[in-house]
Amino acid sequence: MKYRIQLLLPFLLVLPGLVMAESGTASRYRDPVAAEMSAIVRDNADTVISDLTFGEVDELMKRLSVPIQEAAYVEKSKTASWMMPGKGQFMNEDVVSGILFMTADIVVAAGTLIGTYFLLPEELQFSNLDYLNAPYSEIKASWESAANAATLKDSLAHFGVFSGGMILRSIISGFSASHAGRLAQQRIDEGVVTFEPISAFAGHGGLGFGARMKY
Repeated sequence: MKYRIQLLLPFLLVLPGLVMAESGTASRYRDPVAAEMSAIVRDNADTVISDLTFGEVDELMKRLSVPIQEAAYVEKSKTASWMMPGKGQFMNEDVVSGILFMTADIVVAAGTLIGTYFLLPEELQFSNLDYLNAPYSEIKASWESAANAATLKDSLAHFGVFSGGMILRSIISGFSASHAGRLAQQRIDEGVVTFEPISAFAGHGGLGFGARMKY
């Protein structure tokens, strides 16, 4: 029971805040590239591809370049918050949610480390082993002795706390990434973040898209 409480307590502390942040962004993520491609197909249903001029192809590619940039921006926001919870929120100027997600991640990480530390045998804790001043051979011998005396129950307890912490951090990262993606899409829908059409033949004569963005 003690170990279950240690695993659940950090999550119970941050869960209400995560739910508030997640529900605070009403706009749902959509796929702008697929939507625009469908619209292009509908608008040109009677057009023979071989009859298109390079200029017409370029106009279609310009039209498609905007949702491609939008999708890339949304994905960038999601990835940023997956790697570091809160970063995608900061990118989209949602400081409160950014602080909330970052704090939640720090709390869970710290709780995991503290829980793992207090499950160590007493002879390995700082109060009994001076890690800063003790010879390396003494530290190594202490850890080897503790490892030899450890039971399967002790190992499972450590593994449970560590694994639980990693699972909670993954959950927080997922919440943060989802929220950041929806927040980025909402800012695009509201016109806060805009993109310019880019010619498929721009640059060095090759096909490709840049990522021009206005705030």
